[in-house]
Amino acid sequence: MSLSAHRELLVLSFIRDHAIHGYALAEALENGLGPALGIKRANLYALLQRLEERKLIRHKTVRPGNAPERREYRITAKGRDGYRELLRRCWSTVPDTMLPLAVLLPSLDELTKAGQAEAVASAVLGLKERIKAIRAIPAHGGSAGAALQLIEQHYALDLKFLSSLS
Repeated sequence: MSLSAHRELLVLSFIRDHAIHGYALAEALENGLGPALGIKRANLYALLQRLEERKLIRHKTVRPGNAPERREYRITAKGRDGYRELLRRCWSTVPDTMLPLAVLLPSLDELTKAGQAEAVASAVLGLKERIKAIRAIPAHGGSAGAALQLIEQHYALDLKFLSSLS
C-alpha cells in the first residue's frame, strides 16, 4: 500500500465525522499523526484538491463572523464508500509497512562517512520536537488516543536509537 493511500486515509478519517476547515485540519495533522506520514501544509492542500476532484470530499466556503473566508471540507457519500474501501486495503497490508526511519538506516553509514553527522543531530532534534508536540495534544480516548500513543512510542524508539549512535 502506498504512502499516498495512507495519507488519504488519515485525511478522510478526520473529515468523515464532521466538517473541518483546511487550517484546522493542517494544525491537527501537524501536531498529531501527520508527521508520521510526511503530511505538511503544502501537500495537504494538494491532497484535499485531489480528493475533491475525485468527488470524495467537497468544500463549502464559510465566513464565521468577521473572520476571513474559509473552505470547510465535508466527506461525500462516495467518499464514505471510498474511505471504507481504503481502510480495508490499508489494514490488509499492515504487515508490509515499515517505519520511516527503517527506510533510511541502510544509508546511515554513507551519511556518517560523508561527515553529515549534523543530519543525524537534526533528526534527533526533530524527533524531540515531534514527541513534545504529541504530548501537548489533549488526551484522546479510544483508537485515536492509542494511535497517538503508538506514534509517540515509535518516535521515542527512533530517538533512542539515533542517540545511541553519537
